[in-house]
Amino acid sequence: MKFTWNEFAPRERTFETPARQLLACLLLNPSAASKSVQMLEPYHFPEEDDRVMFVAIMDALRSGRRGENVLEIVLRSEAVRKHCDTRYLVNLVQLSPTTSHSEYYAKQIKGVRTE
Repeated sequence: MKFTWNEFAPRERTFETPARQLLACLLLNPSAASKSVQMLEPYHFPEEDDRVMFVAIMDALRSGRRGENVLEIVLRSEAVRKHCDTRYLVNLVQLSPTTSHSEYYAKQIKGVRTE
């Protein structure tokens, strides 16, 4: 399969949201799943592709498969393959320069004051 640069161009809607920043953190560093993150539910994510990704990540984390990368497990998910296109996945992985802010993003999503 051959890709063009246009396929990876940012979407027209704002891609960088606290929800997506959190999802990127969880994909890159599963140990970032703090208590705050575990208190979130799919309905906290307004976009369908974000809900699908959140459920797939949390399922992968709960499965506890030793030696498997969370991203690899998530990419095998039928729901992720159906709802999240290549552009979404590439943008998501490139979104988070650090995974240390996952709790901050989770609190923003849930609506908890972060001051």
